[in-house]
Amino acid sequence: MNIAGGVALILFGIRFLRKGLDRLIGRRLSGWVQRMTRTRPRAFGAGLGVSTLICSSTSIFMLTLQLIRDRHASPRNLFAFVIGADVGLTALVLLGTLQIDAYAVAPIALGTVAFQFFRHNLMRGAGQVLLSIGFILLGIHTIRAGGALIQPGGDLAILINVATHYPLLLVAVGAMMSVGMQSSTASILLIVGLSANGSLALSTAVPAIVGANLGTGITMLVLGWRTIPTRRLAMCNLSAKVLTAVVVLSAIPFWSGVLARLPLSVDQQAAVGHTGFNVLLALLTLPIVGLIYHVVAKALPEPAVAEENGFGPRHLDTGPPPSMTIGLGHSMREVLHVSEIVREMMTTFWHGLKHADADALQRIATLDDRVDQLDREIKQYLVRLVSEAGEDDTDGEAIRQMRFLSELETIGDILDRNLAELALKKTRTRLWFSDATYADVEQLYHLVYENMLIAETAFHTHHVGLAQQLLRHKSYINHRYGRMRDRFLQRVEKGDGESLDASAIYLDMLASLRQVNSGLTHIAYAIAGGRDEPAAQPASSATSAKQSGKAKPSSRSTKRVNLEPGANGPAIA
Repeated sequence: MNIAGGVALILFGIRFLRKGLDRLIGRRLSGWVQRMTRTRPRAFGAGLGVSTLICSSTSIFMLTLQLIRDRHASPRNLFAFVIGADVGLTALVLLGTLQIDAYAVAPIALGTVAFQFFRHNLMRGAGQVLLSIGFILLGIHTIRAGGALIQPGGDLAILINVATHYPLLLVAVGAMMSVGMQSSTASILLIVGLSANGSLALSTAVPAIVGANLGTGITMLVLGWRTIPTRRLAMCNLSAKVLTAVVVLSAIPFWSGVLARLPLSVDQQAAVGHTGFNVLLALLTLPIVGLIYHVVAKALPEPAVAEENGFGPRHLDTGPPPSMTIGLGHSMREVLHVSEIVREMMTTFWHGLKHADADALQRIATLDDRVDQLDREIKQYLVRLVSEAGEDDTDGEAIRQMRFLSELETIGDILDRNLAELALKKTRTRLWFSDATYADVEQLYHLVYENMLIAETAFHTHHVGLAQQLLRHKSYINHRYGRMRDRFLQRVEKGDGESLDASAIYLDMLASLRQVNSGLTHIAYAIAGGRDEPAAQPASSATSAKQSGKAKPSSRSTKRVNLEPGANGPAIA
């Protein structure tokens, strides 16, 4: 139980450390990594530096997979980044062997003061980092204390001695620990802690260390399995680790002898063995990063975009382009298909939020990938149509379709990366919304969804009246958004609001729904005359008088615009 408690402290410390670094660094980290991964040497150095700070293999993997998904970096260059990260992740293990775990209470005390009694985000972040280091050191100290209780002639010691004769079994155990704890650092620190009192010999620790490193490759493969680019990166990483593991396992006595000759304690020798494994991995694979990626890419080819019975454009011709009119008719049908998918994303978001359905919310990412695929295919088709059809697009229909597509793609990204992520966070953390808060989100959702239907119909029919109605709805929704936000802050002031996390999610949801509506309004601008500003709308007498500097006749002062949806334009059947 002491050993299990030590592992729990290490796991919590690593997670808390990641959150503290988020406060200190925030979103700047992703942009910095994107700039640093443009060349292989810089990518390796960036991975080394970032992982030394973050000390969490899972966080590193999630960062790289997100960069690939957002197309901010290529898997080939990020492969070098991951190799550097594997080396940098060993820094925390080396720190844990410096016999400073007896002083764990010092960073805990300092961190508590900074985190508990300061309100500045940077100070609280620094406090979290200090607390995390203290928890990790305390966990190492607890594991050592638990290892000291193992009797040399006891059953557990006998089992460990027997396992020494089965290195592949030790590799499997190390891999399972790493996958199960979602952290190679915690697994290695457990092995190092048990080595400190002689509970594990080097010949036993080396295969377990190899297995823990293989476990991180398996974890990354699981996390990146969903898409081909991320799966390729994970397979490259796992292949590099398997190659290094074969080299180490083929000569365990040799590597154990090399480590034993170092003038260090046994736990420090084990930690150096972990670092040595990843340095050897870098030496073996960095020169052949391109070759490994090429082989993996051949083994995992991109699927055909439009296979029979698969997903893809259904109405676009692949042969010589038809006339401009027929071609634009085909592309219009595909654009409306994209609009249907975006509306499905919207309804899926609401279903997932309402019923706390994580599976439905995760499906939004798949739908967004389909939107991105069709957006790319349709725009390529329109460009080819305009350049090869030999006719002029006199009414700008091709440009209008591209503009609508761009807005739909942006709305899809908001639904996937903002609204779905917020709903997932609320679902997984089981945060609570009050009835008033939930009613506000529901009302705004239905208003925005109605505007989706109006925008799609106005685009399809070129109906200027519907476009003007959509512009009026923008003013109404902006007004409703402001009132909802103000009412919520009043509830918070009275002490009737949700927790801080739930409050942040609610406000972000309202802002994201408002962003979706703004994208829909851009469609109305194009329909109502191709301008980027809405046409002048009738205003109240007070507003008109203020703008013109003159008093309006009383006979016209009673004319006002009803901002309620559906009140100033034709209804949608």
